[in-house]
Amino acid sequence: SGADLQSERLWIEYPDQPHHIRIHATPRIGVEYAGSWASKLWRFHDADSAYVSTLSTAQRKRMLAAC
Repeated sequence: SGADLQSERLWIEYPDQPHHIRIHATPRIGVEYAGSWASKLWRFHDADSAYVSTLSTAQRKRMLAAC
């Protein structure tokens, strides 16, 4: 939503219809300078999210169309 997560106001609400979330762990992005630490699986995301940067444009469009 573009909300600043460091601002004084944060809105959290439950979804209308809860769904099962599959959490995936992947290597962090843009930390190649960290040597062997760069390959650690310290990036966590919802595997079904249409907003994760590892999706191709076509995959993202399909997921958004299904919502």
